Amino acid sequence: MTGCQEKQNGEPSYESTKTNEIAGASSGETSDTIAAPISSTSEKAAHEVPATVTQVSSDDESEPRSERRYSNQQEITKGIIQPPAPLPNVDENINPDEFLLKLVDAHLGYKLEPKKALELKSFLYKATDENIAAYTSEVVTAVRNEELDHLRHMEQNGQDLNCFNRFGESLLSLACRRGFESIVRYLLDQPKVNLRHSDDCGRTPLHDACWHPVPQLTICKWILEEEPALFFITDRRGCTAFQYARPEHWPIWRKFLMDNRDSLDGLKDPAVRGMFTKALVH
Repeated sequence: MTGCQEKQNGEPSYESTKTNEIAGASSGETSDTIAAPISSTSEKAAHEVPATVTQVSSDDESEPRSERRYSNQQEITKGIIQPPAPLPNVDENINPDEFLLKLVDAHLGYKLEPKKALELKSFLYKATDENIAAYTSEVVTAVRNEELDHLRHMEQNGQDLNCFNRFGESLLSLACRRGFESIVRYLLDQPKVNLRHSDDCGRTPLHDACWHPVPQLTICKWILEEEPALFFITDRRGCTAFQYARPEHWPIWRKFLMDNRDSLDGLKDPAVRGMFTKALVH
C-alpha cells in the first residue's frame, strides 16, 4: 500500500500487529493498528453598491424591492459580491480531500478545514469504564468472525455493543477496518452505538474504513449520511481518512463524493459548521 502502510515514529505496521490481535482476543482487547499515510499532494459581473447598504440585485427588475435579498456581509469584499463557486470537476486529478473542500464550497457556500480529533474532545464520545469492561473476548470474536447472528443474540441478552478497548478502538472500528458491511450496518442501527469517536491516535471508524485496500463505498456512504463531519477529522499526525486511501482510487472517491453530495447537508448544523469553518486570514 505504498507509503500508506509504513509506520512512522517507530510504531509497528498493521501486519506486524496481527499476532497481537489474535493474542488480545483472549483478554477482550485488540491492538490492531493502521499505518499512517503520507500526505499527497461563469461568473456574474461584479456589482458595486454604496458601502452603507450592500444589496444583491434581482435578475428580475420588476421584483418588488421588499423581496430583494440582502447578501451576507461575510460574502462581501470591498463592496464586491462574490459569485458562488462552481461544482468541482470529478475528472480533475486532485486528491479526495481537496475535491471535498471544493464541493462543500460549491454545494453549501462556505469553506471548511480539517481539525484534529484530539482537539475536538467535546465533539467526540469518550468511553466510560463500563464501555471498556464490555469489550470482552466473546463479543470481539463475534465481530472478527462476522458472526452477525451471534452478535445479535448477545445484544438481546444485554451485551453493550458501544464498547471499546483501552486504546479507544470500538467494535465499529474493527468492523469498518475489515469491511464487514453486515456488522457495520447492524451496529449503526443500534441506538446506543456511537459513530462519533476516535481511538487514542485520533483515528475514527472512517479512517479504518478508508484504510481497507478495497474502497468501502457502502460503509463510507452510511458514515457520510450519519456523520459527514468525520470526513474533516484528522488523526494525531494530521491525516484525514482519505489520506489512508490509495491514490489509484482517487477517481472513485471523487465520484463517490459528487454522487452523494446531498449528504453534506448534515454539515449545516451550526455546532458542526462552527467547529470546522475555515478561519479568515486578514
